[in-house]
Amino acid sequence: MNKEIKHETSTEATESHEVEATGEVTASEDGTSPIHTEAVIEPVLVTLDELFEANFHYGYKTSFRNPWMSGYVFTGKTVGDIDIIDLTKTVYEFNKALAALERCVSRGGKVLFVGTENHTSRIIEEEAEKCAQYYISKRWLGGLLTNWRNTCDSIYTLKSLDKQIEDGYLLNFRKSEQMRIIKKHDRFKRFLGGIKDIGHLPDMMIITSNREKNAIREGCKLGIPIILLADTNTDPHGIAHKIPGNDRSVKAIEKFITKCTEACLSGLRRELTAGMKPTVEHAGSRNQHSHPHDRPHSHQRPRKVISHPKRAPSE
Repeated sequence: MNKEIKHETSTEATESHEVEATGEVTASEDGTSPIHTEAVIEPVLVTLDELFEANFHYGYKTSFRNPWMSGYVFTGKTVGDIDIIDLTKTVYEFNKALAALERCVSRGGKVLFVGTENHTSRIIEEEAEKCAQYYISKRWLGGLLTNWRNTCDSIYTLKSLDKQIEDGYLLNFRKSEQMRIIKKHDRFKRFLGGIKDIGHLPDMMIITSNREKNAIREGCKLGIPIILLADTNTDPHGIAHKIPGNDRSVKAIEKFITKCTEACLSGLRRELTAGMKPTVEHAGSRNQHSHPHDRPHSHQRPRKVISHPKRAPSE
């Protein structure tokens, strides 16, 4: 008898565990009240075998090694005078960066993918569009982030040219003028098409190589967290998340970008599930000033109104 009871309880536990994992809506035994279960969203992780198959462990020659990257390299182990990267430390840094990226996207943050080399531009465009994020894949224009006002003006010009082409407004011009406007539109779209709808500065940047020096410099100057695929010749100062790995292998770059894309998609799922949950707010929890600019500054104290008694008229 006890064995039968234990077997029933174990089957019920496995069934409930399966329901929690799938996130389905089931009905109770009487069939009246449905039971809503939440889907379990597992964090995106990378394994050592995946990095080894993607050739993450090959670095530069020992003569090009940056001293600040010596802690991520096997000392005394080289293959043809080429450094070998310790992948156990890469796995730790990569998983920590993926968790930060997923957290950023789940809070509504915007991510900018940067990779302007020929063998990375196609991967950057495909993966960024897959996770509904933004990218720079052709050329990094100087002052793209630090001179954000001019960048917004260029984006406005691109949108206006898009509207003119869609509405057929170009038909009012001569053929030579139409070609000039189309060339201008193609140039703007090539360099700024990936950030046309970004709206504001990115909350995090993903860069495929230390050769994107202008992007790294501007991101560090503005304090934007950067996830960088850092080879052994990289200067890691100012980089929030450096991923020690091979930045010359196409397989390694694809693995790096696809894992970041999976983290972004997981963050979007968490944002959707968090938006579906009902939120209960207390009456006194919300401040009377809805916008931060409407709140008084800390140094502005309310003035005291002192009422002086009226003096009697002198006789």
